[in-house]
Amino acid sequence: MEIWEKVVSLSVGVIYSAMNSSALSNIKIVYPSTYYEQVKISNYLKQELLIIDNTLDKIRKAITKHQELRKALILVAVTGKIKVSDE
Repeated sequence: MEIWEKVVSLSVGVIYSAMNSSALSNIKIVYPSTYYEQVKISNYLKQELLIIDNTLDKIRKAITKHQELRKALILVAVTGKIKVSDE
């Protein structure tokens, strides 16, 4: 169960949710035990974000290229440089 789900499940109240401190103190939160482990996690996340950013950049370039090709195709169709058939 996610931490937020656990907090919500322990809270009480209809209009304004509240939780007593003993219930909150019983929620276990997992975190890196050493600075070295934090750095490893940080480096891993940076590497993964770099891959995601590169992928997004490729997608944006592909979308731009597609839009340019679409405009060019519409232009040659409208100016009669290519024949467009219904079939």
